[in-house]
Amino acid sequence: MREPLSNLAKTWMDNLRYSGLRDRTCHEHGLSVLLMLKEHPEPYKTLATEDQVLQWASTGREGQGANRLILHTFRFMGYASRHGWPCCPWANDQRRIPRVRVGARRKLVTVPDKEVIQSMIQQEPRIINTVLLTAMYACGLRLNEVIDLNIIDLRLNHVKIHGKGGKERLIPIPFQASKALTAWAAHRLIETLGEDGPMFTIHDKRIKKFHIAAICREAGKRVNIKLNPHLLRHSYATHLLQAGLPITKLSGLMGHTNISTTWGYIHLTPDAEDVAMHPMGGMDD
Repeated sequence: MREPLSNLAKTWMDNLRYSGLRDRTCHEHGLSVLLMLKEHPEPYKTLATEDQVLQWASTGREGQGANRLILHTFRFMGYASRHGWPCCPWANDQRRIPRVRVGARRKLVTVPDKEVIQSMIQQEPRIINTVLLTAMYACGLRLNEVIDLNIIDLRLNHVKIHGKGGKERLIPIPFQASKALTAWAAHRLIETLGEDGPMFTIHDKRIKKFHIAAICREAGKRVNIKLNPHLLRHSYATHLLQAGLPITKLSGLMGHTNISTTWGYIHLTPDAEDVAMHPMGGMDD
């Protein structure tokens, strides 16, 4: 005779505690399963399909909370199936758990004007910071891409970027930015005596994320904006699109595999006619 699911849930909870999970985690699992059994005493019948599971879990709950509820329920039903209870069909494959799609909670980003960013870079007193900010804005780099940049990656009018998933791409850079990066690369080449050295270092070690964040924060204060590394990437994308660059080409420059990702960076303004093609194209003026 099968043990009632309510009793089985208590046994399962005890096993979780013995497995070394934190008390809070065990408590959350227990609440999820008790809620499931209260609303669905026979889950193998009333939660028999993925659609039923998703509808139940997402009713009155946000995405993350719903997915947590599904995960806890899935784990318990797997345990129950090993003790003679019919298993929900959707729980047969441990690699595939139904999930509620969580919409990205993006705050509206206010992208600084091209002139503001250019003024900010020109006001930067330290050369390394000037070149760093120039590279980030002129190439639309992710934080890790800046950190991983090596001297050898700089070409005449391009820079090789080591992107996500080991993917590499070549980014064209305008003359003024290229001149600054080339001068800095020559300086770094003398310091390191090798092309494989990092482009940006602090205390002879490759620059860290918190260093870059601090540089951006202080630079932004000089022009009264709240600047973080990703805002420079947003600005790069927005200013190029405003200048008339097709979004398909922009997507490639950004290193996106899906063009829908690129749209998340775009902040259109109506007066884009007079913006130069590259966001740093006017720095020679």
